[in-house]
Amino acid sequence: MKLRGFRVELGEVEAVLNDHEAVKQSVALVREDSPGDLRLVAYVVTSERDGEVINRLRRYMKDRVPEYMVPAVFVQLREFPLTASGKVDRQALPAPDQSRPMLEEEFVAPRNEIEETIAQIWREVLNVERIGVHDNFFDIGGNSLLAMQILANVRNSYDDVYLPLYSLFETPTIAGLAKQIELADQELQEIV
Repeated sequence: MKLRGFRVELGEVEAVLNDHEAVKQSVALVREDSPGDLRLVAYVVTSERDGEVINRLRRYMKDRVPEYMVPAVFVQLREFPLTASGKVDRQALPAPDQSRPMLEEEFVAPRNEIEETIAQIWREVLNVERIGVHDNFFDIGGNSLLAMQILANVRNSYDDVYLPLYSLFETPTIAGLAKQIELADQELQEIV
């Protein structure tokens, strides 16, 4: 399966997930729940039901596979839906919800107008309803293609501010981008 120009072996993603001690069973799928928005989604049945297990799985995958093979979204289920023949019914797996994933960072709402503008852009592009200013862009489903979209929308919102693509990789949070916009705006004011 191709995802953002990379060949993703779903069986390999599942094998790495299944090697984690908390995972009883996993299924990896590439989903397109919004037109043009392909995302790697991992469905897991785990021995633990707390949200922290998802954070551990995300870190575990980041240590073992290339970034493009780390699932954008993890969906924790009690059990998988089965077909009449007893196999996992991949068609019946639920679409990931649009809520903020369980993250290590505590939710912090936007604190000023710039952070609110960036948060709105992220909500629209990432299709996530609630995003905190310290949430890592890549931990909530972001990727390099979506990063370009985010920065294009930021440029549209702040006409004179140009942020290069690496800026989102260096500071992948709303708070970090807001600080970069403020600094760029200050530099523009000094020139004028």
